[in-house]
Amino acid sequence: MTGKRITALACLFISSYTLQAQPVSCCDTSALQPVTADSFQIDMPSPAPVDSFRSFSAIVRIPERKPRRWGFIRNVPSNLWHIARVPFQKENVDELMIVAGATAVLLWQDHRLTEGVGKVAEDVGMDPRVRYRPLLRLDDIVLLKAPDNINSALYQLGDGGTSLLLAGGLYIYGKMNYDRRSVQAAADVVETVITTAIATKTIKWMAGRQEPLKATQPGGRWRPFAKLSSFIEDKSNYDAFCSGHVTTLTATVTVLAENFPEKRWIRPVGYSLVGMLGFALANSRVHWVGDFPLAFALGYISGKITASRHMQASVRRRLMVP
Repeated sequence: MTGKRITALACLFISSYTLQAQPVSCCDTSALQPVTADSFQIDMPSPAPVDSFRSFSAIVRIPERKPRRWGFIRNVPSNLWHIARVPFQKENVDELMIVAGATAVLLWQDHRLTEGVGKVAEDVGMDPRVRYRPLLRLDDIVLLKAPDNINSALYQLGDGGTSLLLAGGLYIYGKMNYDRRSVQAAADVVETVITTAIATKTIKWMAGRQEPLKATQPGGRWRPFAKLSSFIEDKSNYDAFCSGHVTTLTATVTVLAENFPEKRWIRPVGYSLVGMLGFALANSRVHWVGDFPLAFALGYISGKITASRHMQASVRRRLMVP
């Protein structure tokens, strides 16, 4: 037993003895009763039953240890393995079928739906072009930019740079205020951004779908496993499925919601922004509507896996995360 625990028990013992003693004169010791095992009791409120994910998540997300050094890089291979494995586990088959079904339905009506998004945006005066104003340059390299219209502002939400700036802010705040949870959240955001970048690029290369702007047929051509040189040099012809922007923003929102469960506004606000981002991407003709269900699922799984790494083992089992 450590010295801190011995001190705490001693203080608890003395406090209990003092509270049970009755006021007596200095010479009267008959009223003093020894503290027995029966009298030494502390009334503690019983924990509320955990019968929902929300109540459960509210008590487990605070990390007790410092983030693993370089963990946001060292954990990436494990994350990628779990992303490939978790959706096909028996307990996750229903969710997998929902994502597959939604993707199939949207792919069937992809061309019509994407054109419909463009018409709605045109009706409300939403410029489909993605334009930025450079704020900070280093020679020809733009270090900081600002969106020039609403569509560009939404588009930038899914840019990995936005998530990394958010992570930098969390890290600085955590270090300045000795807030270990903020530091851990910052590391989680960086980790999931790296993970989703690798995962989405791999899926894009495997699918090889044309973006709407480059489409040579309704729904775009699919050319799986293209030559790497062609994939890198001519991205628009192979880069549509699935959306890296939606994946990145979804993963970031999920990580923040897992690390700060008491902030219940994160999920509704964050996932609403994901939907608005999808609208902007379809309006800009860089993605089809059918590119989004898998992207959302991929980001959600990545965020869950990343945040679950510093949870208790019992929590991870309940979330069905390895």
